[in-house]
Amino acid sequence: MSGDSFSTVELGNGTFAVALSDGMGNGERARMESSAALNILEQLLQSGMDEKLAIKSVNSVLMLRSLKRCMPQ
Repeated sequence: MSGDSFSTVELGNGTFAVALSDGMGNGERARMESSAALNILEQLLQSGMDEKLAIKSVNSVLMLRSLKRCMPQ
């Protein structure tokens, strides 16, 4: 099962966003994380956030989650 996902969303005023989430790995967990990342991105874009800032924000959240998984419990 691929962990890649894609999304299209209308942002208003005839503007559309097309996003691809790649590099999450494979399997159900990767698919869920990929889908969640795109869902968050859609919400940020629909709220009016600048595209570059929205993408950087989602990437930052993903990096923090990745670091948290690597830390000893």
